[in-house]
Amino acid sequence: GGPSLVGGVFTGTNAISVGNGQYIDAGNGSSLQVTGTITIAAWVKTSSGFGTRNILSKRDGAGGFEVVYYDGSPSYLNFFLKGGGEQVQYAVNLEDGKWHYVVGTATSILGSVPPKVRMRMYLDGKEVGSAIDSNPVQNTSVPLTIGSKGVSQYWQGVIDEVLISTSSFTTAQIQELYASSKMYREFVSARMMW
Repeated sequence: GGPSLVGGVFTGTNAISVGNGQYIDAGNGSSLQVTGTITIAAWVKTSSGFGTRNILSKRDGAGGFEVVYYDGSPSYLNFFLKGGGEQVQYAVNLEDGKWHYVVGTATSILGSVPPKVRMRMYLDGKEVGSAIDSNPVQNTSVPLTIGSKGVSQYWQGVIDEVLISTSSFTTAQIQELYASSKMYREFVSARMMW
C-alpha cells in the first residue's frame, strides 16, 4: 500500500507516514521548475531505520535539490543542490521519535561572476551549516518525491508541512516559523490538559 495518514505536527492535522516502498510522487508541475533561489522545508519524525533515507528529492545528474538523512555512525543530515554538486552536511541523530523542522535555502550571491549560490541548512530553527555552490540552482525534469528518491532510499517515519518556495527565507523568517509553530503546539497541548 501507499503512505498512510497519521497525526501531524499540529494537533488536529494529518501527516504522511512512509516506509519501505512508500512515498508520494508530487509530479513535475510548473511550480516545481526552480532555477533561482529556493527554500525547502519539512517537519519530520523518525525512530528507526538504516542507511540513506530521503525526506524529499527532485535531483538527478542534471540538476535539482534534495534533503537526505544518512543513518550510520555518525548520522548526517544533508542538503544537496546539483548545480555544482555542492552540499551542506550536519552530524545529527534524528532517531528520537520527536518532531524536527528541517530547512534548506539557496540564495544567489549578487555580483558574483560566475554566478554563485549560498546554501544554508537549518534544524529546529538554528542554522547548522552553509556552503557556496559554484553554479545557480538548475532545474531537472524528474518529479518531486516526498519520502524517497524516486523509487529508492525510503524515509522511515512521518513527514508533514512540506514547503517549497522560490523565495529564499532569511534566518529570522525561519526562526519565526519554528518559534510560532513551537508556541502553537505548546499552547494546544496545554489546553488539552485542562
